[in-house]
Amino acid sequence: MEAGQANGNANGAHWILTVVLEPPDARGIAFLDKEATTATTSFKYVYLPATKRVLEFTPVQGYDAFFATDFTYQDLGFVLLGGGGEKLVGTDTRDGKKVYKLEDHPINHPYYSKVISYVATDSLLPVERDFYDRAGNLYKTERCTIETVDGVPTITKIVMNNVNSGGSSEIDVTKVIRDKKMPADIFNPKHLPNIAEDPFWKTVTQP
Repeated sequence: MEAGQANGNANGAHWILTVVLEPPDARGIAFLDKEATTATTSFKYVYLPATKRVLEFTPVQGYDAFFATDFTYQDLGFVLLGGGGEKLVGTDTRDGKKVYKLEDHPINHPYYSKVISYVATDSLLPVERDFYDRAGNLYKTERCTIETVDGVPTITKIVMNNVNSGGSSEIDVTKVIRDKKMPADIFNPKHLPNIAEDPFWKTVTQP
Protein backbone atom coordinates (compact mmCIF):
# COMPACT_ATOMS: atom_id res chain seq x y z
CA MET A 1 0.00 0.00 0.00
CA GLU A 2 1.24 3.50 -0.86
CA ALA A 3 0.04 6.50 1.09
CA GLY A 4 0.83 10.20 1.24
CA GLN A 5 0.83 12.31 4.36
CA ALA A 6 0.70 16.08 4.84
CA ASN A 7 1.50 17.69 8.17
CA GLY A 8 0.95 21.40 8.69
CA ASN A 9 -0.91 24.34 10.20
CA ALA A 10 -4.05 25.94 8.77
CA ASN A 11 -7.07 27.81 10.07
CA GLY A 12 -5.76 28.04 13.62
CA ALA A 13 -5.05 24.32 14.01
CA HIS A 14 -2.39 21.68 13.41
CA TRP A 15 -3.38 18.94 10.97
CA ILE A 16 -2.13 15.52 9.86
CA LEU A 17 -3.69 14.15 6.67
CA THR A 18 -3.08 10.58 5.49
CA VAL A 19 -4.40 9.45 2.09
CA VAL A 20 -4.14 6.01 0.48
CA LEU A 21 -2.95 6.41 -3.15
CA GLU A 22 -2.35 2.76 -4.10
CA PRO A 23 -3.64 0.10 -4.74
CA PRO A 24 -6.57 1.28 -6.90
CA ASP A 25 -9.24 -0.56 -4.89
CA ALA A 26 -8.12 1.24 -1.71
CA ARG A 27 -7.36 4.62 -3.28
CA GLY A 28 -9.16 7.47 -1.56
CA ILE A 29 -9.26 6.11 1.97
CA ALA A 30 -8.36 9.18 4.03
CA PHE A 31 -7.77 10.06 7.66
CA LEU A 32 -7.59 13.64 8.91
CA ASP A 33 -6.48 14.50 12.44
CA LYS A 34 -7.00 18.01 13.80
CA GLU A 35 -5.36 19.44 16.91
CA ALA A 36 -6.42 22.97 17.86
CA THR A 37 -3.45 25.11 18.89
CA THR A 38 -5.30 26.28 22.01
CA ALA A 39 -6.67 22.88 23.08
CA THR A 40 -5.42 19.55 24.38
CA THR A 41 -7.90 17.44 22.42
CA SER A 42 -7.97 16.34 18.79
CA PHE A 43 -10.69 15.71 16.23
CA LYS A 44 -10.48 12.81 13.79
CA TYR A 45 -12.21 12.51 10.43
CA VAL A 46 -12.27 9.42 8.24
CA TYR A 47 -13.44 8.94 4.67
CA LEU A 48 -14.10 5.46 3.30
CA PRO A 49 -14.94 5.33 -0.44
CA ALA A 50 -17.21 2.32 0.10
CA THR A 51 -19.57 4.36 2.28
CA LYS A 52 -19.02 7.71 0.51
CA ARG A 53 -19.32 9.43 3.88
CA VAL A 54 -17.01 11.55 6.01
CA LEU A 55 -17.20 10.30 9.58
CA GLU A 56 -16.02 12.07 12.72
CA PHE A 57 -14.45 9.48 14.99
CA THR A 58 -14.87 9.42 18.73
CA PRO A 59 -11.68 8.99 20.81
CA VAL A 60 -12.45 5.27 21.21
CA GLN A 61 -13.05 4.75 17.47
CA GLY A 62 -9.64 6.27 16.85
CA TYR A 63 -8.14 3.02 18.14
CA ASP A 64 -9.78 0.91 15.41
CA ALA A 65 -7.31 -0.90 13.13
CA PHE A 66 -6.23 1.06 10.07
CA PHE A 67 -6.76 -0.93 6.86
CA ALA A 68 -6.50 -4.29 8.69
CA THR A 69 -2.96 -3.51 9.93
CA ASP A 70 -1.52 -3.48 13.44
CA PHE A 71 -1.62 0.33 13.35
CA THR A 72 -4.65 2.22 14.55
CA TYR A 73 -6.00 5.50 13.19
CA GLN A 74 -4.66 7.05 16.40
CA ASP A 75 -1.14 5.89 15.52
CA LEU A 76 -1.31 7.87 12.27
CA GLY A 77 -2.24 11.13 13.97
CA PHE A 78 -1.58 12.96 17.20
CA VAL A 79 -0.71 10.72 20.13
CA LEU A 80 -3.09 11.79 22.89
CA LEU A 81 -3.12 9.08 25.51
CA GLY A 82 -5.69 10.38 27.95
CA GLY A 83 -4.32 13.07 30.24
CA GLY A 84 -1.97 11.05 32.41
CA GLY A 85 1.07 13.12 31.55
CA GLU A 86 4.42 11.55 30.70
CA LYS A 87 7.03 11.57 33.45
CA LEU A 88 10.77 11.13 33.09
CA VAL A 89 11.78 8.05 35.08
CA GLY A 90 15.42 7.80 33.99
CA THR A 91 17.74 7.06 31.09
CA ASP A 92 18.37 3.83 29.22
CA THR A 93 19.91 2.58 25.98
CA ARG A 94 18.23 1.25 22.86
CA ASP A 95 20.31 -0.09 19.95
CA GLY A 96 23.40 1.42 21.55
CA LYS A 97 21.86 4.90 21.78
CA LYS A 98 21.18 6.82 24.95
CA VAL A 99 17.48 7.47 25.48
CA TYR A 100 15.18 9.10 27.98
CA LYS A 101 12.70 6.70 29.55
CA LEU A 102 9.24 8.24 29.94
CA GLU A 103 6.28 6.65 31.67
CA ASP A 104 2.65 7.61 31.24
CA HIS A 105 -0.38 6.29 33.13
CA PRO A 106 -3.36 7.55 31.09
CA ILE A 107 -6.47 8.49 33.04
CA ASN A 108 -9.59 6.47 32.16
CA HIS A 109 -8.04 5.25 28.93
CA PRO A 110 -10.20 2.62 27.13
CA TYR A 111 -7.23 0.41 26.20
CA TYR A 112 -3.97 1.31 27.92
CA SER A 113 -3.01 1.30 31.58
CA LYS A 114 0.58 2.36 30.95
CA VAL A 115 2.75 3.56 28.07
CA ILE A 116 6.54 3.57 28.32
CA SER A 117 8.39 5.64 25.73
CA TYR A 118 12.10 5.70 24.91
CA VAL A 119 13.16 9.00 23.33
CA ALA A 120 16.60 9.64 21.82
CA THR A 121 18.49 12.19 23.92
CA ASP A 122 20.04 13.85 20.85
CA SER A 123 17.07 14.18 18.47
CA LEU A 124 14.22 13.91 21.02
CA LEU A 125 12.48 11.54 18.62
CA PRO A 126 10.90 8.30 19.90
CA VAL A 127 12.78 5.08 19.18
CA GLU A 128 10.41 2.76 21.02
CA ARG A 129 7.01 2.93 22.67
CA ASP A 130 5.56 0.06 24.73
CA PHE A 131 1.80 -0.10 25.30
CA TYR A 132 0.32 -2.06 28.23
CA ASP A 133 -3.29 -3.20 28.38
CA ARG A 134 -5.75 -2.58 31.20
CA ALA A 135 -4.53 -5.75 32.97
CA GLY A 136 -0.94 -4.49 32.93
CA ASN A 137 0.31 -6.86 30.22
CA LEU A 138 2.43 -5.71 27.28
CA TYR A 139 -0.03 -5.24 24.40
CA LYS A 140 2.07 -3.88 21.54
CA THR A 141 5.47 -2.35 20.86
CA GLU A 142 6.25 0.39 18.35
CA ARG A 143 9.85 0.78 17.14
CA CYS A 144 11.12 3.67 15.04
CA THR A 145 14.22 3.96 12.85
CA ILE A 146 15.81 7.41 12.88
CA GLU A 147 18.02 8.58 10.01
CA THR A 148 19.38 11.96 9.00
CA VAL A 149 17.54 13.35 5.96
CA ASP A 150 18.69 16.71 4.55
CA GLY A 151 20.63 17.26 7.77
CA VAL A 152 17.58 16.70 10.00
CA PRO A 153 16.94 13.60 12.18
CA THR A 154 13.86 11.93 10.70
CA ILE A 155 11.81 8.84 11.42
CA THR A 156 12.08 6.71 8.27
CA LYS A 157 10.53 3.45 9.44
CA ILE A 158 7.93 2.46 12.03
CA VAL A 159 7.31 -1.17 12.99
CA MET A 160 4.31 -2.05 15.15
CA ASN A 161 4.43 -5.46 16.83
CA ASN A 162 1.17 -6.73 18.32
CA VAL A 163 2.25 -8.95 21.21
CA ASN A 164 -1.30 -10.18 21.75
CA SER A 165 -1.92 -11.46 18.19
CA GLY A 166 1.67 -12.02 17.10
CA GLY A 167 1.13 -9.76 14.10
CA SER A 168 3.45 -7.05 12.82
CA SER A 169 3.02 -4.11 10.42
CA GLU A 170 5.54 -1.68 8.97
CA ILE A 171 5.48 1.86 7.63
CA ASP A 172 8.40 2.82 5.39
CA VAL A 173 8.95 6.50 4.59
CA THR A 174 10.26 6.68 1.02
CA LYS A 175 10.27 10.44 0.51
CA VAL A 176 10.37 13.49 2.78
CA ILE A 177 9.75 17.06 1.60
CA ARG A 178 10.25 19.81 4.15
CA ASP A 179 8.73 23.29 4.20
CA LYS A 180 6.40 22.42 1.33
CA LYS A 181 3.70 25.03 0.82
CA MET A 182 0.33 23.30 1.11
CA PRO A 183 -3.12 24.63 0.20
CA ALA A 184 -5.25 25.05 3.32
CA ASP A 185 -8.16 23.34 1.55
CA ILE A 186 -6.53 19.92 1.75
CA PHE A 187 -7.14 20.06 5.51
CA ASN A 188 -10.88 20.67 5.10
CA PRO A 189 -12.94 17.60 6.16
CA LYS A 190 -15.52 18.42 3.47
CA HIS A 191 -12.88 17.81 0.80
CA LEU A 192 -11.97 14.28 1.93
CA PRO A 193 -14.18 12.52 -0.68
CA ASN A 194 -12.00 13.90 -3.49
CA ILE A 195 -8.72 14.42 -1.65
CA ALA A 196 -6.85 11.60 -3.43
CA GLU A 197 -7.35 13.46 -6.73
CA ASP A 198 -6.02 16.77 -5.41
CA PRO A 199 -3.16 18.09 -7.61
CA PHE A 200 -1.06 18.55 -4.48
CA TRP A 201 -0.15 14.84 -4.40
CA LYS A 202 1.38 14.98 -7.88
CA THR A 203 3.75 17.71 -6.70
CA VAL A 204 5.14 15.46 -3.98
CA THR A 205 5.02 11.99 -5.58
CA GLN A 206 6.45 12.69 -9.02
CA PRO A 207 10.28 12.77 -9.44
